[in-house]
Amino acid sequence: MLDGLTWSIALVLDPPKDDVIPDRDFFATFAASNPKYTGWPIWLDARTLSDERSRPVVKGGAWEALIVALSDQSANRLEFFRVGPQGEFYLRRLLQDDAVPKQLEPGTRLDPVLVIYRVTEAIAVGIAIAEGLGWSETARLGFLFRWQNLKGRRLDSWANPTIYVPGGGPAQEDEITIFIEVPMTTALSALAPLVRLLRAISL
Repeated sequence: MLDGLTWSIALVLDPPKDDVIPDRDFFATFAASNPKYTGWPIWLDARTLSDERSRPVVKGGAWEALIVALSDQSANRLEFFRVGPQGEFYLRRLLQDDAVPKQLEPGTRLDPVLVIYRVTEAIAVGIAIAEGLGWSETARLGFLFRWQNLKGRRLDSWANPTIYVPGGGPAQEDEITIFIEVPMTTALSALAPLVRLLRAISL
């Protein structure tokens, strides 16, 4: 799992907030602001996970959690997140392409449709969190997305087999990074043009 395909999100809200602390009220508001579009949402509220070792704790002025969950029935989970009240948020997650070994051989595939879903979800969640935490409408959100351990993979819409994805050779780059900046007032209906930047991923 440590050598698997991972996806990182770094989100910074501008302007940052001063004189704030990572108390329980902050994390509760942060978690309540998350629309939870999927069953395992971006920045999962890990406070009630059965494994206490995976629950978030305060370190260095922010909430952190390392979530490790092995499953014989569904996908394995391995992710780390850090969320700070000043307006800095980070997530690194093992992706499904390498998390369901009974379905796929790890290290061989990347589902581009899932990539589009995830990035769109992350931007929408970031906007909702900024609104919920009380940032002004003039705030801007800077997202950095990074995929690691890509080399040798082929595009394959394995999670959505009805969607045709043209074939191609294996990825030559092992890491791809994309940056997107959006105003907090961005409408959800306007997210599709932003996600077109994913064309920068060349496999």
